[in-house]
Amino acid sequence: MTHFHRISGVLHVEDIPLPMLAEQVGTPAYIYSAEAIRSRYTALSDALADLNLSIHYAVKANSNQAVIKLLGDAGRTDEALEHFNAMQDQGLAPNVVNFNTVMKIFAQTGRFADCEKLLS
Repeated sequence: MTHFHRISGVLHVEDIPLPMLAEQVGTPAYIYSAEAIRSRYTALSDALADLNLSIHYAVKANSNQAVIKLLGDAGRTDEALEHFNAMQDQGLAPNVVNFNTVMKIFAQTGRFADCEKLLS
């Protein structure tokens, strides 16, 4: 199923008419389908389920906060976050490395205690 489709000749994303979105947010605008992102993530995750692999999202590829949150909620985050967590697991002080991307992710996802760890 495509999440971008026509209903009575009007282009929609999921059930929302695109002309209405254009009127509300202006143009040009990037329009994402949360359901399309979720379904494609699930399809990829399911296809890799039998393998010892994990899916990582490169925030630098698309730093849209809603997309980051959507994929973060699905369990995926930026690869730099993996490095932060590995440092924590090894008992290393995270404040000795510049983790700007990780700080941004923590702030966007409400992990303020982790932000404080990096700043201390």
